[in-house]
Amino acid sequence: MGEYDLLNIFFSLVLIALALWIYGRFSGLDRSDTQRGVAKILTVLLLASGLWLGWPTRPAADSGTTQSVRWEEWSPEVVAAHKAEGKTIYVDFTARWCATCQTNKKAVFSSKEVLQEFQQRGIVTLKADWTNKDARITQALAAYGRSAVPFNLIHVPGREEPLILPELLTPGIVLEALRDLPKSP
Repeated sequence: MGEYDLLNIFFSLVLIALALWIYGRFSGLDRSDTQRGVAKILTVLLLASGLWLGWPTRPAADSGTTQSVRWEEWSPEVVAAHKAEGKTIYVDFTARWCATCQTNKKAVFSSKEVLQEFQQRGIVTLKADWTNKDARITQALAAYGRSAVPFNLIHVPGREEPLILPELLTPGIVLEALRDLPKSP
């Protein structure tokens, strides 16, 4: 089970709890027929949404062409080593508890175009996992004027400062950022 799957289960439970609360609060005999009808409709819709969202799914069948990102663990030393080799480096400052981080990963790194571009350009992908509030990651975030995740940046060969991406990502945003970058050796 992946991080995104667990997040879906939590959201599912919230929807189911909301459905039950609405039913209990607004479907009593002290309510008008209209209120009870609306409460029942909302309850059914929220229950169905919660069950759909939290229902386990099977991974897609592997067709032999499935690509995925191979994340290396981030550290300042790893960044320095790859920079010395002249490589383009994508750094994802993230945390398991961060819903936006998980959504960004799901949206961007399930895109075949993004994965192909990363592979063709030889981009090194580093994950700075801030789940347990690592002090080194906190310092790195502070160095860029940040105090929270998600935070994504691209170290470009020949540029002193990295390219900083917005908090909410789409495949188009990442591809646009990569468009004019030099290819890594």
